[in-house]
Amino acid sequence: MTILLIMGILTSIFLTLYFTFYLPQRILDRKRRERKAERKAEQEKLLEKGFPREWKEYLFNNWAIYRHLPLATREQLHKKAIEFFTQKDFLGKRGFRITDEVKLLISAQASLLVMNQRTCYPRLHKILVYPESMATNVAGNSAMSAYLEGTISLAWDAAAYGARLRSDSYNVVIHECAHQLDQTDLKNDGIPALPNHLKTAGWAATLKKEFQTFSDTPNDRQIIQEYGKTDMAEYFACATEAFFERPEHLHRVYPTLYNLLKDFYELDPAILYNQKKE
Repeated sequence: MTILLIMGILTSIFLTLYFTFYLPQRILDRKRRERKAERKAEQEKLLEKGFPREWKEYLFNNWAIYRHLPLATREQLHKKAIEFFTQKDFLGKRGFRITDEVKLLISAQASLLVMNQRTCYPRLHKILVYPESMATNVAGNSAMSAYLEGTISLAWDAAAYGARLRSDSYNVVIHECAHQLDQTDLKNDGIPALPNHLKTAGWAATLKKEFQTFSDTPNDRQIIQEYGKTDMAEYFACATEAFFERPEHLHRVYPTLYNLLKDFYELDPAILYNQKKE
């Protein structure tokens, strides 16, 4: 009788654990594999068909940087944008409706930073899009806690506004994605995970010197936003905005910083933007 009672209790415990933890996890894992396969198929289908003409027109009309890119660079960007577009979840918040145009403009801008990298923000899974700023002067959020959860938050009004201009060093998508790259080493310190050749070249030490100089000097030219004086993490994000939005000015006023970012992003927008577009 005692043995039967023990066996009954153990069986009950086993079934509880199975149906409470193991089976739901199996179902969740299967759904994830299926969703991953669907996304991969969607990505390959888009790559095979080619970047839609209406997408190119939308980017040309709504993103100033895109208009300055040579055609060959646009084609390179299209491939990375398709990857971002198909592999990330976009969730509208506060009643905001996600459309292909919303996904496209965010995907293309985010992809500019990783155009020459093999990966495409592997830790980023969800983009939370709000219709407008989440709080006073808060148009985006990619804090370390959000990074660990695989999310960033963006205000659509700020994201769309930042894309339209290339003269103000303000682009919330570029800013928050720079934070994503900074946090790949699980530190929010303005020093992203670096390839070996940049480590040995003293990249981090030089960036710290540039930040100190920037912090100690009046920011009269406003090429880099004043917010960049907050700390190294914001300096890296704000400098990245200036690098992609006002590269000619950044190169002229902060040549050492410009070269650091050029080496990290493997892009030279000061030259790129002035090449023939044919």
